[in-house]
Amino acid sequence: MVGTYDGRCIFYSTDHLKYHTTIHVRSSRGKNAQGRKVTGIEPMPGEDKILVTSNDSRIRLYDLRDLSLSCKYKGYVNSSSQIRANFSHDGKYITAGSENQCVFLWRTHYEPNNLTVRKDRNNYYEAIKAHNAVVTCSVFAPNPQLVFDQLEQNNPAADINMSDSLNLNNLDSKANETTASATSKFNSNASFKRDSKPKDKSNPGPGYVVISGDYDGEINVFYNAVKPKHSSLPT
Repeated sequence: MVGTYDGRCIFYSTDHLKYHTTIHVRSSRGKNAQGRKVTGIEPMPGEDKILVTSNDSRIRLYDLRDLSLSCKYKGYVNSSSQIRANFSHDGKYITAGSENQCVFLWRTHYEPNNLTVRKDRNNYYEAIKAHNAVVTCSVFAPNPQLVFDQLEQNNPAADINMSDSLNLNNLDSKANETTASATSKFNSNASFKRDSKPKDKSNPGPGYVVISGDYDGEINVFYNAVKPKHSSLPT
């Protein structure tokens, strides 16, 4: 599968690269009815779906079984950058950088309480003011346990800065709203952040780690941890 400058995703078979089909990545009407450059293509873990990022500041999830649009994600700004959205390791969340200096997060499958809200549109997100330049990259760590193990070994609980950071609970309640959160550069003296609010106890596994990078070369790390028993790592 390959993305084009005019908003097409073209599929080829791996056998001699024979043409198979095309998806037109664009809106049915309005200013985004004309396709814009495709900047990222990401397979969804464990499902026959793909996530397509494009220069119309939209992220779209397509079902490969019938090439239908499953959901469109809004909020971030990507009008001229090579920004690419990414899934968490379990496919439950999506993150992307943005030209407005923020890291954005969405739930992959958002179930609105309002029955009149379209389920194929997701405007609910968490935006973290993480940088002072365009956030060119934001990814979930594929194995967050490695990061938490390192924190356990090298960062005593008393030395961890307990201020606001990655809060996945906000993805249910905040729409079109940006939150500010100071972050630290990723180095030997980095202060990893945590949120002071209670976490969603239904989250499986150790939690989530997001790494973001900006146009100036700064790298920041956020985590949302599920505190195990007998652990010195704060949630």
